[in-house]
Parts: sequence; C-alpha cells; structure tokens
Amino acid sequence: MHQICRTPLLPSVQSDKAVSKFEKNGIYSVRSAYRNIIDRNLTVHQHRINGNWNQIWHLKVPPRIKNFLWRVTRGCLPSRLRLQSRGVTCPVQCPFCNEQEDNIHALFMCNNTNQYWQRSGLWNVIVAATVITNDIFAIVLEILHRLDNNQRPIFSSLMWSIWKNRNN
Repeated sequence: MHQICRTPLLPSVQSDKAVSKFEKNGIYSVRSAYRNIIDRNLTVHQHRINGNWNQIWHLKVPPRIKNFLWRVTRGCLPSRLRLQSRGVTCPVQCPFCNEQEDNIHALFMCNNTNQYWQRSGLWNVIVAATVITNDIFAIVLEILHRLDNNQRPIFSSLMWSIWKNRNN
C-alpha cells in the first residue's frame, strides 16, 4: 500500500484521486464491482433465474425479510424434504400434520400455517397462486404481483414470521 502511494505522478498531474470506471459518478461501490463481475463471468450466467426480482428488492420491508424472500424463491430454505435431499437424516413429514414438508407446504399449505393466511385476508390470493404451479419461485412472484402495495409488506412479513415461528 505504501509503495503504491509513493509512486510518482507524471509532472502534468496536479492531483490524484481514486476513480471507479464502473460508476457514472466515479465513486467505487461494492454493488458496481459485483455487477461488473457478474456481467463478465459467463459461468455465473447459467445460475441466473429470469423473473421480476424487483418485486422482492423494492419491497418496503426490512432487509432480513427481503433476504428471506430471496432464499425462499431460490429454494434455499431448509425444509425437511430439502434437508433429506442434502443427506441430512431427518423425517420428511411435517411435525404438525404429517404431510411431506417442502417449502410450499411449510409456508402455505400446512393446516398450522394456512390459518394465519386466512386471518390475514390473503388466503384467496395464495390459493389462486398455488393452483397455477408448484414452483415456489413462481408462486411467490405471482402472489406479489396480485397484491397491492399495502398488502405486499404484510404478505412478506407474515411469511417470514411463519417460517421463524415454525423453526423456534
């Protein structure tokens, strides 16, 4: 670091400052560097999932809930079925109703959780989305699409609370 700072400048250069070519304002940010790496790395492109991710990232909820929604839609939540598929020895049955526990069951379809959705007034939207597909990514984005700006934070927070309470 000291050697870099001691590097002599050309006589025509009066002042020196760090400038990032990845940002219009020239200020370095981790976000711009990450975006540049992702855009340049072809192996990462195969891991991208198309969809309107802004429905998640623009929600007016705490970052932990946005991260949770991202983990849900990427299939990263450790449901019992996912844990077993990863080699963890555990029963795949839901502890509340003995159905097979995947993310859709744990978050929406379990008798223990769907009562919260019914009380919140979001049950009809959830049922409509889960009838269309059994892909958790598509279900969550479909629900977010159907809800208005006031309902989206309620849905997201309630889903996060259901998962948190389920695992406590």
